[in-house]
Amino acid sequence: MLSRLKYYLSSIPTLLYHIKNWSALFAVVAKARPTIVKLRNGQQVKVRSLMDIWIVKETCLDKDYEVNGVPIEDGWQVVDIGAGLGDFVLSAANERPNCKIWAFEPFPESFELLQENIALNQIKNVQVVQTAVSSQSGPMKMFLTGAAVQHIVSNEYSPDSAGNAHEIEVQSQSINDLFSADGMTHCNFLKMDCEGGEFDILLNTKPETLAK
Repeated sequence: MLSRLKYYLSSIPTLLYHIKNWSALFAVVAKARPTIVKLRNGQQVKVRSLMDIWIVKETCLDKDYEVNGVPIEDGWQVVDIGAGLGDFVLSAANERPNCKIWAFEPFPESFELLQENIALNQIKNVQVVQTAVSSQSGPMKMFLTGAAVQHIVSNEYSPDSAGNAHEIEVQSQSINDLFSADGMTHCNFLKMDCEGGEFDILLNTKPETLAK
């Protein structure tokens, strides 16, 4: 608990420095409604909560998805599985405008916000698909647990155990089928945020697909 509090407190100077309209931070807390945050690098992100703001910080400012990996290069084909509000898409497209990005997001509210943020930043090199990615293609059950960033994928999860959780059915594609997407021939950089389903997805992917 103390380490988490220390992290959040240490993040405040970073947010105040990089957010142009820093008063938006207080607007999110006070009004509890979607607010557009303007970063000093020119990006604009519509957020719903403080959690969204921290996601933007970690992805767009701290570069969490790249810091322990490889920097994205121009001309790469980039796949974002679990695109959420579009934080990674915005970061990648802003830094590497000549990349081709495919973004997959199953939850209706997040998908709508993803589209809004792409339009807000006038990004042209992203193809968005409203689908989940799992070990196999077809309809699947997912559970919403209240907060927009808190979803459960497991079919064994009981909505009763979470009180306010409710079930929705979404369409899903396996990674094997993703390469049927328009123009996708290979993947240079794969970002995955699948609510704990990453291992199940990758372990059920064909070797020839992983080789791409």
